[in-house]
Amino acid sequence: MSVTNNLPSSRGVIRHILEVVLLVSAYVVYELIGKYGVPNVEAVAFENATRVISWESSMGFFWEQQWQEWALQNFHAAIIFGNWMYTFGYWPVIFTIAIALYIKDRARYVYYRNIILVSFILALIVFSLLPTAPPRFLPPEFGFIDTIQIYGPSQYTARDSLIYYNLFAAMPSLHIGWTLLIGVMFVRSRVFIWIKAFGVMYPILTFIGIIITGNHYIIDAAGGLGVMLAAYLLYEAFLKIKHRMPSLAFIHYPRTD
Repeated sequence: MSVTNNLPSSRGVIRHILEVVLLVSAYVVYELIGKYGVPNVEAVAFENATRVISWESSMGFFWEQQWQEWALQNFHAAIIFGNWMYTFGYWPVIFTIAIALYIKDRARYVYYRNIILVSFILALIVFSLLPTAPPRFLPPEFGFIDTIQIYGPSQYTARDSLIYYNLFAAMPSLHIGWTLLIGVMFVRSRVFIWIKAFGVMYPILTFIGIIITGNHYIIDAAGGLGVMLAAYLLYEAFLKIKHRMPSLAFIHYPRTD
């Protein structure tokens, strides 16, 4: 058998390229609309940040600054871990899992990919209604610092200057939403127990990372959970409608358990 017989067909290559284009385009649109889609976004974002703090304080769980200060003074390794978890524990891990799933189990990949695409749309709606400045942007009297800017990793410190980066996308936290989705996927999988354990710990460690680095409020994590739950329910409803309407059969979105 020749080596060329093992190479993917042109149709397969095009399908792979289109998949990458779809995901990259969705992310770029998500960032650009979130950054430029709201008039006077910076002023509105800081107003919303103070409202979030006021609301959390009234509810008795405005703990973000205390957690960050405690870690800085008592457990500095947690800050370094949080920095690296926030940066390299997010996109690199998600991309690696997505590629492995795309190769090994295409139907499951499509199912979870589509939930993420729905969450993109829902998150954009929330961003448009509630752009929010993260804690690290607040004035010094609030007591937060940007731990990534101060302690690194240096590869991530230039993110705020990127033209497509949405600076005021604290609410909801897709860090939490997407790591929760991956965690659920791993817990539901018929795999080794350590994979299930990773599914449990991954969103927990991500939550710690987004808080002590000054990138999110606690309520942002709740927003990320809400967005993913809504995305899941909406996509499940779509699948049920598609099953009942043969005319939608041309939309091939496989479902997995």
